[in-house]
Amino acid sequence: MSYPVNNVDNDLPIQPGNQFDVKKFVYKIISFLPWFILSIAISYFAARLYLRYTAPVYHMSAFLLIKDMNEGGNSDYKALKEMGLVNGNKDVQNEIDIIKSYSLMKRVVDSLNLHIVLYKEGRVTASPIFGIAWPINLRVVEEYPDGKPESYKLALNPTGFVLSTLTDKVGRTIRYGQEFEVGLGRYVINRLPEIKTEETGYRIYFTQPDNIAQEYKGKIDVRQTHDLGGILEIAMNDQIPERAIMILNKLIEVYNDAGLDDKNLAARRTIKFLNERIDTVARELNYIEISAERFRRTNRITSPSDEANAFMGQALIVDNQKSEQQGKLKVLETLEKYVANFNGTTEMIPSSLGLEEPILISLINSNNELINQKQALAVKSTEADPTVAKLTEQIKHVRENLLGNLRLLKTGFQTNLNQINSNYGSLEGKIATLPGKERQLINIKRQMTLKETLYLYLLQKREETELSLAANINNTRLVDSAFNTGPIKPVAAQVQLFALLIGIALPALFLILRDFFNTRLNDKKEIEEGTSVPILGELSYEKKSNN
Repeated sequence: MSYPVNNVDNDLPIQPGNQFDVKKFVYKIISFLPWFILSIAISYFAARLYLRYTAPVYHMSAFLLIKDMNEGGNSDYKALKEMGLVNGNKDVQNEIDIIKSYSLMKRVVDSLNLHIVLYKEGRVTASPIFGIAWPINLRVVEEYPDGKPESYKLALNPTGFVLSTLTDKVGRTIRYGQEFEVGLGRYVINRLPEIKTEETGYRIYFTQPDNIAQEYKGKIDVRQTHDLGGILEIAMNDQIPERAIMILNKLIEVYNDAGLDDKNLAARRTIKFLNERIDTVARELNYIEISAERFRRTNRITSPSDEANAFMGQALIVDNQKSEQQGKLKVLETLEKYVANFNGTTEMIPSSLGLEEPILISLINSNNELINQKQALAVKSTEADPTVAKLTEQIKHVRENLLGNLRLLKTGFQTNLNQINSNYGSLEGKIATLPGKERQLINIKRQMTLKETLYLYLLQKREETELSLAANINNTRLVDSAFNTGPIKPVAAQVQLFALLIGIALPALFLILRDFFNTRLNDKKEIEEGTSVPILGELSYEKKSNN
């Protein structure tokens, strides 16, 4: 049986079914509600597992003041700085690069043995422990530079411990205090009885210090608290707050020590030179004293005559002048030899050792200041850097001027010494008129007095240099030692909120995709919205055929 179709109706445009049916959508959500509940429950459980087994990461900070050494007490400089007409501490950026350098972090790693890591075994995962939580005390006997990193299982018992590889279940039993060897070196382990051991055991990693230094170098963040200031925040993120605090504090300590070492290098070279001269003069003085005692016993002479004493007084004055000139000449020759034999442009020059020559002192100070600047730049630059190359040329120019000044001073001191020697010769003629044994005794006493004077002078100069060494201070001040600012991740509220959104989004996305790719008509309303063709009736479809 057929039904007439109105052609006019067929020509009517089909209304698109793009209206959103809220009631229909709500019914779909309700029908899918168990899946939403299940998805949210699974997501929340996964979030709880993540928070349970993910070690929190903490943020540690320390604050260090870099003093501007160029400022001093200059009120004009301070006024210009307050007006913003000059930048803050211009050397702060160099100091930041030095603090973040590999060489300083390598010292920290070696000092704290950070390349040896201990993990506590758990039921699911292993967690790192550090410092006072270690149940053992590990001492490094010798480390092999080309050693191979290794990891071991560590089981502790009352008398010793068992060290086994991850594949070897038996391992080797070692007594506490007994030296043992692994791929990276030789070590000794002692038990700390006050720390309770874990029954599940431990895992110990021996790694290369160089690699660990590079790793921690990348974790250090150094920045100025504000643009015009010299206060630096030295920060680090780590799973173990105690470890990060020790690293930051040790890094600041190593940085300060390195700064003092640079300042004290010239003074230490001066002390070394003085010690060598003092040892030589002490040996000579001891030899002369023994000779004088032997001469008195052999010739039975206790003291010279009045005339001999008068000659000896005059001779001592000339001898002191001669000794002073010879000493200064010796210092000049030593400095000239030291500067002329430089192999590079990174060596400090000892101080002038009592030579009060303004030009010489100025040139030595200029040389050492330029070397300090070059060493600071060498941390982050190479010889190809134009700034480093410019400093190298300046150092060479200063040393050329220094050599010229030393040779000129040597000529002047040699002229003075020749004049003193002339006076010395006439005095020697007067002493020659004395009896032989008395003359010999005077000469011995003169030599002994000269050596004593020189010895005391060198001791005084060494003491002055050591006092100046002790008086040196860093151009830094610790504002705040490293402290824990709290955990930064994972944030429990964010993780749980994210899990809730995932739990809702997954079923909703499934519903949207299912409707998007659905090509079937689910009810007659979809036909009515999409066409004007009349509907004759509906037929039910049952997948199962048992009804």
